[in-house]
Amino acid sequence: MNMNNFEFEDVPSAVMLSGGLTSAVLLSFLREKELKSSLKAFFVIFNPKQVLKEQKCVEQLAKYYNVHLKILDVSSLYDGMTVPSSLDFQKFNDYYMPFLNSVMISVVAAHVYYIGYKNIIFGTTSSASFHYPDCSLEFLKAQSKAIFYGSVSNLKLLTPFLNSSKLEIMRMAKESNMHIPVELTWSCFVSYKKPCGKCFGCLERKLSLEILGSGE
Repeated sequence: MNMNNFEFEDVPSAVMLSGGLTSAVLLSFLREKELKSSLKAFFVIFNPKQVLKEQKCVEQLAKYYNVHLKILDVSSLYDGMTVPSSLDFQKFNDYYMPFLNSVMISVVAAHVYYIGYKNIIFGTTSSASFHYPDCSLEFLKAQSKAIFYGSVSNLKLLTPFLNSSKLEIMRMAKESNMHIPVELTWSCFVSYKKPCGKCFGCLERKLSLEILGSGE
């Protein structure tokens, strides 16, 4: 697999970010493409606790890659819902926030439709699709059709990493000699202060850093 196999039409595009390693790789990849059209980053807050760490990471990544960042807040939709603190891998789906990706993609689509953008780039991976129903290929195909027809055929949802695992994405980044600012990223699902070191996000991060040859 090679990053160069991913092609993007050079049109105004929105890229959706979390504060994680995949977002950093995606931004690095898009910057290396030297797209002449405008690129705008979006971060959607669904849990106010995100502000403690993840939003800060996204802001730092946007600054590092010189991308304008727009922050949208949908946290009121999830009032009263808490992310369980269970560290049991078998209960990983307990972290699922219902229809979260659909909500985030939809609010970004509504925003960029009015400013004339053509693409929404969403960096989810096959690793996420295994655990979350709204990261699955079937779900995102349906979401893509909804975005396309709902925007009168003006918007496309692009998921360049969907057929690759996170670790495969890290290998591609390594093979492409990308410099990834790992110190600006966050992966823990349980804590927004100090990584727990036990959740799936932390364990996958450890493997990813080994592949990239980076340390914390």
